[in-house]
Amino acid sequence: MLTAEHLELPAENTLPAPERDLCKHRNEPPPETASSLRDIEKQAIREALSSCCGNIKQTAARLGIARNTLYRKMQDYDLVPAESR
Repeated sequence: MLTAEHLELPAENTLPAPERDLCKHRNEPPPETASSLRDIEKQAIREALSSCCGNIKQTAARLGIARNTLYRKMQDYDLVPAESR
């Protein structure tokens, strides 16, 4: 029969201090200045669309994503290419 004595498990609270310190902050909200990944992605798509004059093929290539992915993300973020405005 395999018991706990057969396993080399660390004793409780043996994590190094820095790792323990990181764990205690996991339930705190992010700082006010932090942007969400969604906001960053939306802004990146908006800027790429603008710099490509709304050309979907060029924008997708610049972002390194497929055109279908770009169309879906544009729909998710309610973005319209510059040429369509």
